[in-house]
Amino acid sequence: MFSTYIHLPTPPEARANMEKWRQHSSIPGIVGALDGTHIAISKPCEYGQDYYNRKGYYSINVQGSTFIPATNEALVDYKKRFLDVEIGWPGSVGDSRIFDNSYLSTRYEEVLAHLGTTALATGDNIVESVPAFILGDSAYRNSRHLVTTYRVTECNADPSIRHLNYRLSKARYKVENAFGLLKGRFQIFQKPLRSAAEDLPFTIHLIASICILHNFLIDVQDEMAQEEIPVELEERLQRGTANDDDNDEDQPEGQEHEREYEHEHEEGGALATRQVFLRYQRWLDAME
Repeated sequence: MFSTYIHLPTPPEARANMEKWRQHSSIPGIVGALDGTHIAISKPCEYGQDYYNRKGYYSINVQGSTFIPATNEALVDYKKRFLDVEIGWPGSVGDSRIFDNSYLSTRYEEVLAHLGTTALATGDNIVESVPAFILGDSAYRNSRHLVTTYRVTECNADPSIRHLNYRLSKARYKVENAFGLLKGRFQIFQKPLRSAAEDLPFTIHLIASICILHNFLIDVQDEMAQEEIPVELEERLQRGTANDDDNDEDQPEGQEHEREYEHEHEEGGALATRQVFLRYQRWLDAME
């Protein structure tokens, strides 16, 4: 059932995603949003300390996209369905490292390159091309097909960056909301998964199975109350601090500089897609 309910979109599905994202966010080119979440577990009997995360508990880091590892990393679409899940990485491993070693990282550029580009006016009589891309937070490496939000220091230094970051963060919220729905609907995630203490492979399969059920329930339009963006998150979006990774105060010594090292050089320079959006934002701000 995994391949039936969790898979990368076909070109027609991807283009439909892009149109729905644009309708919801007014940002062209978004195919899906990428993020990671921690699923709390009991300390595994083998290599248990590797699963102790910077937030102070044992977890699997799951990465997901609506394009997921135990940190859980996931790619999600505009419906908050998981398009790809990477499950199984220890909670101590950062999102960027998980993505760099994921199946998705080997495929996404090739897949997105076939979807063409969208025209975007960035000035008077100036039109630039926006390629299809995945939207992630500042834990990832910004590039042509992976657009990331900005760090707090960048937002504080430039009003246009702050305005753009608000729009990107608000669009990216769908992946955070998808994880929220997953954990809210399935109460098993309210306490650490005890099975991990003795059988980690079973626990990974359990998480994957619940991700399948999440998509199935969305497909059959199962009704569940979905709260609007909380006031607290809306305030963080306005400040440009909606990403957990933007606050390093709770990180153990030695980890607080890892993210900045990863992003010391932005891939693509002026040709990176985020720069096109920034030129568009500066044009808008200049007209106000």
